[in-house]
Amino acid sequence: MKKVIIAFIGISIFLVSCTSDKEQPLSVGCSSTIYFATDVKPIIDAACVGCHFAGAAAGGDFAVYSEIKGKVDNGSFKNRVFVLKDMPSAGSTPLTEGELGKLNCWLEQGAPNN
Repeated sequence: MKKVIIAFIGISIFLVSCTSDKEQPLSVGCSSTIYFATDVKPIIDAACVGCHFAGAAAGGDFAVYSEIKGKVDNGSFKNRVFVLKDMPSAGSTPLTEGELGKLNCWLEQGAPNN
């Protein structure tokens, strides 16, 4: 009986200590404010600016907020990222669930330049 209790405690400690390396998505409902400068811009810089820069054929200079906001306002940003899911383009690193969650919340909050 003593061995069973010790084994149970050992297994419990092991299971509680396990963590996931995956980024966790934001909770449904977007309870936190998403900031363009600290939350969204790093995602855009890593996933979009490689193709969307001044003079690029991809259209839109995503190094500039007003260009991103233009794509948000005309619906193409949400359409390409969330509906068609073709951005970032094939061959690029896909966005994580956490990144998608941040972008979605930012859009729901009106895509402010905060």
